[in-house]
Amino acid sequence: MALQTSEAAILNSSLDPIVVIDKQRAIVLFNPAAEQAFAITAEDVLGRSVEEIFVSPALSQALNGTETASLVEWTTEAGMTFASRLSPVLDVGGLPNGHLLIFHDISAHKEQSQNLRTFVGTLAHDLRSPLTYMQGFASMISMVGTLNEKQKGYQDKIIGGVGQMADLVEKVLDIRKLDPDGNYRLHREPCDVVHMVSEVVSNHVSAAEKKGQKLISDVDQHLPILALDETMLRRALQNLVDNAIKYTPENGTITVAAKTNKDNNTLVLSVKDTGYGISPENQKKLFAQFQRIRRREHFQVKGSGLGLYIVKAVASRHGGSAWVESEEGKGSTFFISLPLEGANLVGAEAQK
Repeated sequence: MALQTSEAAILNSSLDPIVVIDKQRAIVLFNPAAEQAFAITAEDVLGRSVEEIFVSPALSQALNGTETASLVEWTTEAGMTFASRLSPVLDVGGLPNGHLLIFHDISAHKEQSQNLRTFVGTLAHDLRSPLTYMQGFASMISMVGTLNEKQKGYQDKIIGGVGQMADLVEKVLDIRKLDPDGNYRLHREPCDVVHMVSEVVSNHVSAAEKKGQKLISDVDQHLPILALDETMLRRALQNLVDNAIKYTPENGTITVAAKTNKDNNTLVLSVKDTGYGISPENQKKLFAQFQRIRRREHFQVKGSGLGLYIVKAVASRHGGSAWVESEEGKGSTFFISLPLEGANLVGAEAQK
């Protein structure tokens, strides 16, 4: 791919690193900003395959396409972080003639984001103890003497409000742990999934009964002992059950299931409700941070919009996935699928 002098001059004057790639995936331009960012000269890379210089499966896959693609972030030896975008270059006939690989320095943004995460995490951690004290002392008020109906109502509001704050604090701390840029490592230990699911269901029976709901457990009693981060997986399942109770109308039914899928060798946890259902449009953004469904039936439901983000992050950290299947007016089923390969080795040892 031949570049005109004026085109090369414009690309070379850009403050963003730019690499021009021909149809054979060879580098034909490596601008000064790229030389400075990656500490390599144009002379050293011109004519070489871009996949040799920038090793990434995502880049190789994108080079086969004909649309602009956002790629992975790149961190240089100097500690700078760049976002990258690959755009096709078309000839006068509209046919692919190469690609532009453009980098944008996001180092400052990454640092600011990290500082904000640290601040929020520290704040949430420091709130933990005071909230625990408040919740405990509020529960002890009735020990002073019999409360009248009005006083009991005030006490319930205090306990409920503090409980919501404590739940939000725990979610913020979970997100800090599970953030892609965080350094949290899963604590995989032998996990009795049958027992864990049973406990989660038992802990939510009271909340379901207050709304006249049926909370049903449908668990394969022969599930093996698995190597999982039980604390985080339990938190994810609790989030799903909490949501099901909150968003299912009175007298509805919620079913919590745990089974193995032999076709793809996975453990599948699911929470099915008879709620209002979710539109396809809302399903696409449901697992993002701070996303909540806006509809009339949910106006009185309180929530942070963080629970499903945590569910997906926990599944992802285990090498699995999370998704929802739903139809408006017919309820929803949320799934967590985790690979058994590797994890079921504990089960094999335990059953010997």
